[in-house]
Amino acid sequence: MVPPLNEETLFRGIMLNVFRSRYCWTMWLGALITSLLFVAAHSQYQNLLTLAELFLVGLITSVARIRSGGLLLPVLLHMEATTLGLLFG
Repeated sequence: MVPPLNEETLFRGIMLNVFRSRYCWTMWLGALITSLLFVAAHSQYQNLLTLAELFLVGLITSVARIRSGGLLLPVLLHMEATTLGLLFG
């Protein structure tokens, strides 16, 4: 499951880090923006429900990154979401 590691490094490790500043709200704005970019990166999916689920995964992994300060939790959550999508999607 390399894609979750690569994607979380890009979206939550690099992109979300761009929004770090003295102001807390910029991280939350970054969470919204990187979640939208995460959806855009998965544009091969045409179903609106799937895109909404991807946005939610982006938000959850962003919050996990902000709260934990690391990438392990977002990567594990992303792997779980991918596994559930493969099993039940």
